[in-house]
Amino acid sequence: LCKVVPPDLADLIRKYLDIFPDDLLAGLPPSRPEHHRIELEPSAHPTVQRQFRLSQLELEELYQQLDCLLTKGFIRPSTLPYAPR
Repeated sequence: LCKVVPPDLADLIRKYLDIFPDDLLAGLPPSRPEHHRIELEPSAHPTVQRQFRLSQLELEELYQQLDCLLTKGFIRPSTLPYAPR
């Protein structure tokens, strides 16, 4: 997303550059005529569980990717009471 690409992946992308768009995550996908919806049961409650344990390196990568997605507007901070803090 917003990080340095490993050399082997960069070689692969260069090899097939003609099939990759200029910016893979330039924006959200275009609107489609289909509108999908997930109907929730009124009595259903969200499952609360602890965050998976991650190493320091994995946490740094996670935060880097989340910051990138936030910056691009693909995600937004949760305002739900059961969101991780």
